[in-house]
Amino acid sequence: MATSRKRKTKKVARKRVIRKSPEPLTKMDTHYATLHEMYKSALRAGFDRDTAFWMMTEKHTFPDWVVGDGGIIPTIDPTDDDEDYD
Repeated sequence: MATSRKRKTKKVARKRVIRKSPEPLTKMDTHYATLHEMYKSALRAGFDRDTAFWMMTEKHTFPDWVVGDGGIIPTIDPTDDDEDYD
């Protein structure tokens, strides 16, 4: 006599993959990540692409907590990490 019971199978628990970046984010990484987030926020707020891009490129449109002293976007010194080749 055949049984009509369905066989229960165990679900295999998958381990969560945690990817670690090999090194912490640099000032440049933080700068561009913040600009990208601001662009996406402007699009979600209803601005068209051209206006959102303009707002992202103009420094005077940023709030103080983004570009001011202690803001999210760090100040990048062009002479930082330059080596003297003399």
